[in-house]
Amino acid sequence: MSDIGKRVTYRPISVETGVIAQAYGSARVKMGKTEVIPLTCRLNLLTISNITAGNKEQIQTFIEANIIGPLIHLLQNVEFDIKKEVASAISNATSGGSHDQIKYLVSEGCIKPLCDLLLCPDPRILTVCLVRLENILKVGEAEKNLGRSGDVNLYAQMIDDGEGLEKIENLLSHDNNEIYEKAMKLLET
Repeated sequence: MSDIGKRVTYRPISVETGVIAQAYGSARVKMGKTEVIPLTCRLNLLTISNITAGNKEQIQTFIEANIIGPLIHLLQNVEFDIKKEVASAISNATSGGSHDQIKYLVSEGCIKPLCDLLLCPDPRILTVCLVRLENILKVGEAEKNLGRSGDVNLYAQMIDDGEGLEKIENLLSHDNNEIYEKAMKLLET
């Protein structure tokens, strides 16, 4: 009998084998007096980023692996090269995630680290952060419109509390026109 046409439910092998859970634990290794990020951590983060770039079910797998908190911790506490990879995983989830999934990311503390990355000199990272913050603001606005947060967009307040508003305003003088436009759009959201 053929399985063609049947819906197959699966968990990615990266979850089943524990690769995702290892991303946080393998983040730092001492070599002499120097802490380094091993290649396995980078590969794990790439795997996580690929999963979060998928559909809502794949993003849910990422959430159910209980890796959001450790990723937020990494985003706040590691060197810039790793922050880029961690930010990619988190920002991918805000792009394709459902409102509930995005609300979960916010509840885990993703806004402040994304705001902190608005100081990054890399235009690609700035663009991604601005777009992802816009996605988060849209969910906050939907919550406000549904009467779940009074008459205020709580996520806009969190961006302001995370010093994001000032950073976004500073990007209005950025040399890159795309960054200027995205910053302006975000301020209007």
